[in-house]
Amino acid sequence: MNALNIECFSENMKKTREAMKMTQKELAEKVGLTSTTISAYEKKIKYPSLDNAVLIANSLGVSLDSLCGAEPNSSKPKTYGDIIQAIITVADILRGTLVSHEIIYEYRGGSTKHRVFIYSNNTINNFFEEWEKVRKLYTDKIIDNELYEAWIEKKLREYEINLYNTDGEINDPMPLTPDTDPDFPHEYGESFRKND
Repeated sequence: MNALNIECFSENMKKTREAMKMTQKELAEKVGLTSTTISAYEKKIKYPSLDNAVLIANSLGVSLDSLCGAEPNSSKPKTYGDIIQAIITVADILRGTLVSHEIIYEYRGGSTKHRVFIYSNNTINNFFEEWEKVRKLYTDKIIDNELYEAWIEKKLREYEINLYNTDGEINDPMPLTPDTDPDFPHEYGESFRKND
């Protein structure tokens, strides 16, 4: 890496890490380095090897090019506008399966309104049910980041099914929930292979 790229890398690495609310220690543990080394990279005291730069980029979920300033970092939303655009994109793709509801929570002394979005797509609902449980284990620190990321990678592979059927309609091959379908498979991968 030349000096210009490494300077950009150091700044983008720090910005991306902070945007993810990740400490230097957490990043160091993911990458297999010390927090002192991560700090030195961010302060431009020390320069990472290409291998370490790739590990850092992968651990932050961005490309090495984006950390070096060669492309915009588009893997993580930076604004509410980015998130809203992603919701609109998903809603457009799932055509009519996204339903908005207003929920009013009443409590002593007042009430508060919230808008929730519900997908009437069984495949997405099943994923959210599973993810909610696993994410709680992760946020409660019952499972570590490595196991959480491994679970996500496994689920992403399992959900590699065609979004559209041959008629161009949304393909929703999954039953609603394990509780409502006695034949619900314990491993989604098997049911997806049968539908291919």
